[in-house]
Amino acid sequence: MSSNRFISRMGSVAGLGLVAFTASAGVEAQPYLNSNSVRIERLETILQVGESAANGYRMVGVPDGLGAYPMKDGTLRLYMNHELSQGAGIARAHGATGSFVSEWTIGFVPSDEGSLSFVVTSGQDAFDTVYDWDGSAYVAATGSFQSFCSAYLAGPQNDFDRYVFMTGEETPGTGNFDGIAGGQSWAVFDGAAWALPRLGRFSHEQQLLLTGTGNKTVVWGCDDFFGGTPAHVFMYVGEKDPGSSDPLAINGLSTGELYVLKLAGAADEGDTVKGVSYAATFEPVNWDQDTTGLHNEAGGLGAMGFIRIEDAQYDPTNPGVLYFVTTGAPTTPDNLFGRGYKFTFNDITDPLAGGTLEVIIDGSEGIVSPDNIGLDKNGNLLIQEDPNYNLLGELGLSRDASIWLYRTGSGSLERVLEMNTLLAGSIDGGYYPGKWETSGIIDAEDILGPGWWLFDVQAHYNLADPELVQGGQLLAVQLGFGATDAPSYLAAVSDRAKRVDPILTVGDSVDGYRMVGIPDGMGAYDMGDGTFRLLLNHELNQTAGIPRAHGGTGAFVSDWTIGFDGDGIDTAYNVASGSDLIQQVQDYDDGTGEYVEVINGQFARLCSAFLAGPEVGFETMAFLTGEETGNSGTLDGIQGGQSFAVIDGTAWALPRLGRSAKENQVVLPGTGETTVAIALDDSNPAYVWVYVGTKEPDSDFVLDRLGFTNGSLYTVVADGVASENDLVKGVSVPFSLAKVDWTLPGGELKAQAAALNAMQFVRIEDGANNPSVPGQFWFDTTGGLGTGNDNGKLHRLDFSDLGNVLAGGTITNALDGSEGVVSPDNIDVNTNGQLVLCEDPNYDLIGRNSSVWLYEIGTGEVTRIVEIDQALQESLEPGSPLGNWEISGAIDASSILGADWWLVNVQAHYSIGDPELVEGGQILAVRIGDGSTGPIDGDVNGDGKVDGSDLGLVLAGWGSADPSLDLNGDGQVDGADLGIVLANWTG
Repeated sequence: MSSNRFISRMGSVAGLGLVAFTASAGVEAQPYLNSNSVRIERLETILQVGESAANGYRMVGVPDGLGAYPMKDGTLRLYMNHELSQGAGIARAHGATGSFVSEWTIGFVPSDEGSLSFVVTSGQDAFDTVYDWDGSAYVAATGSFQSFCSAYLAGPQNDFDRYVFMTGEETPGTGNFDGIAGGQSWAVFDGAAWALPRLGRFSHEQQLLLTGTGNKTVVWGCDDFFGGTPAHVFMYVGEKDPGSSDPLAINGLSTGELYVLKLAGAADEGDTVKGVSYAATFEPVNWDQDTTGLHNEAGGLGAMGFIRIEDAQYDPTNPGVLYFVTTGAPTTPDNLFGRGYKFTFNDITDPLAGGTLEVIIDGSEGIVSPDNIGLDKNGNLLIQEDPNYNLLGELGLSRDASIWLYRTGSGSLERVLEMNTLLAGSIDGGYYPGKWETSGIIDAEDILGPGWWLFDVQAHYNLADPELVQGGQLLAVQLGFGATDAPSYLAAVSDRAKRVDPILTVGDSVDGYRMVGIPDGMGAYDMGDGTFRLLLNHELNQTAGIPRAHGGTGAFVSDWTIGFDGDGIDTAYNVASGSDLIQQVQDYDDGTGEYVEVINGQFARLCSAFLAGPEVGFETMAFLTGEETGNSGTLDGIQGGQSFAVIDGTAWALPRLGRSAKENQVVLPGTGETTVAIALDDSNPAYVWVYVGTKEPDSDFVLDRLGFTNGSLYTVVADGVASENDLVKGVSVPFSLAKVDWTLPGGELKAQAAALNAMQFVRIEDGANNPSVPGQFWFDTTGGLGTGNDNGKLHRLDFSDLGNVLAGGTITNALDGSEGVVSPDNIDVNTNGQLVLCEDPNYDLIGRNSSVWLYEIGTGEVTRIVEIDQALQESLEPGSPLGNWEISGAIDASSILGADWWLVNVQAHYSIGDPELVEGGQILAVRIGDGSTGPIDGDVNGDGKVDGSDLGLVLAGWGSADPSLDLNGDGQVDGADLGIVLANWTG
């Protein structure tokens, strides 16, 4: 996989009067993880075990649960659990060894490249006093804590009057602070740790304060117990007492009761099935007993049993929903690899009303032993692995402990970060994959900015220094948007459709910039840093949408930066940013011959597009687009749409390309100092317009240098052929170019062309150069019922001399409408002599939906590749007929994504209530192969992938002799067959 663009160590931060840690030579200056996903934009080490803050306070080993909040001075306050056993480490501020909480003040400053520099200004123990509950009152006490694990920082989001760091002892025995069997929860605030006995005694992994609960304080308790009885979910419910002087009472932590989760129809994890929801209730239990009594009481009530409950997080956009995981165990067949759950309260303000529990991860997906989790407002659930296995030795996986991304909207699961095995092995002589783990992950977007998270690494190797105990790191990672959660709007209809990957869907938001509807013409180029830039027309009417960056409503161009990572076969995407491309508009004043800025101008529909750059002899990238209208509803109110060149954020009118219903304007390559642009007219009758100008390389004006300011306009006149309907398929007819007056309004320009016997077409759509044949230009017409061109046609212009295009050439019809293609629209051609056609049907297609076709230029063969998914269309727009949605914007993406890749978009023509979005739509990448397929090792169910479905089948048949599951043919379904599945995993 690719490495992320920014994996760095902290640098110095000027202006703060502080010195940041700087990397020294050697492996320990590196993050302990590697990126596994294009989504990872930046990964930065903040602090490492053994390093000191500016005040000399040292980071100690086995870091775990974190909590953080922003300070008014631009720094952040960070709390960190240290999961030490009771006798480990040195005596801390509270007077004893063992687990403790460190408190850090950390400055952070953005750099020019978008990364962050961190400065650890101070550190200290978070508490020096402990108050335990003796059964009737709180008393100051001294003792050693055992295994502080996950944590939650309660605060204003929970209607608390202060920040309270919630932690707990993860132990079922008497080896804890007060020697009573079972760990307690603790509330850390104002320099003291307070026992919370009413949260119950068990192996406290996490104690999550829920939000949206009104005056109630609700704590979801995760029991990481593994022994003779199962673990349980315990829930504390208390009432806040704002009139009290006791902080615990004020925040509802002193008088509540304890409950345990019970499911209808399931007693343990083996009874639950992925995707099925189970009704849940909460039964009261006595909090005032040791862990044995509590578990026995819960079991007697029929409480739901789990294998080692780990972390939990609520959905910040829907407080009534939370997620939690269990880590499982190698000796428990019902939960070998861990599970993930979603719990939905019936009413979060009345949590005892119950809810539903759903299995979202059942252990068949490839994740092993999930532990800490974090969830952001974008539906990104990050899951950290704490393997109970040697991943390489026991499971045969060729990977290390990882962080996974689960998308709550789509249910997709992707591995995004992995322990750096080579680095860990160079530090820890006894290292094996899975020995080290990541932990403590929290969403830090509200502190550090979009996509940022904080987490730590537990580097489980012993250090000689008795204070430090083991290694570890504190890190920050920025996670990109990735690709859309929405399902693909296109479905394959041919085995030549090897991949159909949705990238962006209307309504998706990247750092606040939203994908808007009616996507159309596109242009893209490789940025050379693992990203590509995608420019996208939005075909809005003048009054549709909201005012854009140039000031007006209507059509506009969006500008996206998209990360990509792949091997040419499979590709992952990360939409890094989006913005309006057009910031300023310069129109041409016919009276003065000068350009004038247009304030709040409204573009009419911008359709197909062409990105002109070095390949056509241009010194700079120019995104060519045009208004597809034949009337006066244009930017300047003159009849007929204009063409525009968008350069460096400014849209410049190109009046010399004439006025017509501009579908596209394509520049021919190989013309030297001459600029030749073919403008395509989407009307009936329509004409092909050819602009010919001369580049002025010494001019200060960019349009002069590109050759757009001094040329003339021509139209195609074919010998003896008045209309495209007179062409015979495969027969070439000579054409010449007749000069026309570019200053005329659209109607008069067309009348002049007709008087010159120019060739007429029925709604010309898109055009494209053949990159393998200089001077060969393809274009299509969409046709229309009753015009003699019912289904649309595909034509080819061959210029006889690119050095003198006025010499003309030949025109040839390639598809005459009899081949199955209906109403072709956008097209493009790749270097393999393949042309894609996107359909924009003008009527209901009987028996099928709008499609993308592949035309082989060499043989004339046409193949339908993908079509609009009608079931999905029906789900979004009930009653929508076949052909109502269209496919558009096709461009060859082989120079970016690899051979056979194309980018297309879908115009989902259903109205969205949001005034900014207007209509639906989606951008997709499609890889079109040669149609050959073959078996894949480990693909048990034959779906072309090796994933959780195959793993589940092998596990279900474990120990049998089922030949369909016995992948190595040894007569038994066992670990060797599991290894084949895992070794060929595609996900």
